[in-house]
Amino acid sequence: MAKEGKTGSEIAIALNMNNKTIYSNAGWKRAQAELKGNNSSENSEFTF
Repeated sequence: MAKEGKTGSEIAIALNMNNKTIYSNAGWKRAQAELKGNNSSENSEFTF
């Protein structure tokens, strides 16, 4: 979902989770880094 451009709040609602759970997740942080171009790995998998 993060790769699709959804916000953490949108993901939290879709997964029925708290926002803090999403924003503290390593997968979320990696997704944000990739979207900003800070990570050159295009094939990394996200785990939520």
